[in-house]
Amino acid sequence: MTVMGTRDFVDNFLSGWPKGAPPVVNVATDVSSALEVLAEGDGAVVVGFPDGLSFAMEIADLHRDRRIFVALDRDSLADLGLWRRAAGRGIVPVSADRAAAEVAAMLPGTASPKRDPVPIEAIIQAQREMIGRGERTRVIEKLTLACWSTRGGVGKTALAVNLSCMLARWGLNLRKDFRVALVDADADGGNLSYWLGCSKPRVTLPAWLDMPDKASWDTVKEYLLLHKPSGLYYLPRSIRATDEEFVTQELMEKVYKTLYRHCDAVIFDLGTSIRKENNYVPYVLSMVDIVLLVSRSDYPTIQSIKADLEELVNKWGLDLARIRLVLNRRSRGVEYKLKDIAAYVQVPLLTPALPEDPNVDRAANKGEPPVLKYPAGDFARAVSGIARHVVGSELWGEEKRGFWSRFMNVFKKGA
Repeated sequence: MTVMGTRDFVDNFLSGWPKGAPPVVNVATDVSSALEVLAEGDGAVVVGFPDGLSFAMEIADLHRDRRIFVALDRDSLADLGLWRRAAGRGIVPVSADRAAAEVAAMLPGTASPKRDPVPIEAIIQAQREMIGRGERTRVIEKLTLACWSTRGGVGKTALAVNLSCMLARWGLNLRKDFRVALVDADADGGNLSYWLGCSKPRVTLPAWLDMPDKASWDTVKEYLLLHKPSGLYYLPRSIRATDEEFVTQELMEKVYKTLYRHCDAVIFDLGTSIRKENNYVPYVLSMVDIVLLVSRSDYPTIQSIKADLEELVNKWGLDLARIRLVLNRRSRGVEYKLKDIAAYVQVPLLTPALPEDPNVDRAANKGEPPVLKYPAGDFARAVSGIARHVVGSELWGEEKRGFWSRFMNVFKKGA
């Protein structure tokens, strides 16, 4: 099952998806990501973009073996002409308000009529034409997200730093006062400042204990560091182990609320501790819009994370509808399919997976984010796909020419 549409539609659909129904293994919140997901997956597709019928009709012609549903508002559902057009392509209209329940009710025993498949060359050409027409879903709104895992060494800090740099660089091309803040909320072992070339930060997370309530931006930015190459503001953890006791939920609430008030996007790099007393991680997970759950693609790690999630759903009231699975260091030629992993974990998967890329270590050893040092590398291209999902718009159609234009031109050539 693949769900695509605006971020609000996808979140609402996942929240209403009944237990026991076929798992949602892929999600997409922009047209380009949707086309990539369709090229890799199979099974039913739910489309929830504005003017979704036009998009659904185009993909119905390209992917003839897929069962396609389109979520529409009440006025559109009352249009008999629209129903006839949908039926002519084998598309099933459902109510946008009750899409999850209606799709789940129709899935058992349903199947698309089998038609001759479209040649892959024709699909690629059609995808390029759809991207070239500049189809978009929306412009970025205020965004909060967390990069998290219950296991260490999976690459969540690498994703948090590079995704944040990418969003900050892109946002400044949209608006000069666009602000992205990255918080090192891993009190046990965070090291994001090293990724940004700062081994001895002048300010760290415990300094926010002295932050005045309702402080102005001029005050707040004195409690942050600025990564000049990307325009990213960031808050490192303390380099002293004894400061860990000061990083509490109360402090994290102050950080979250202050940065949310002043910034367009706030990203947390969360720690892995799930059984610690006075744990602030559940608070952050409950507040952010999206949780990027990072895992390596080996079976032992995936199995451990699945077991942890099952425990935390009851212990923390963890909302799985907010979580997206991101696989890191996926090697070419592996035997299992991405959709099988997502179905096993029961969390939708974001594609593409982050690949093995030697440029990551080369850049990190120099204290430079790989997406800036090697923007045409495999890792940078994969991070851009995740960025498009969390933002929900076609980045290369919105920003000024320069870094992003060159970068995304490389991405489109690889489509």
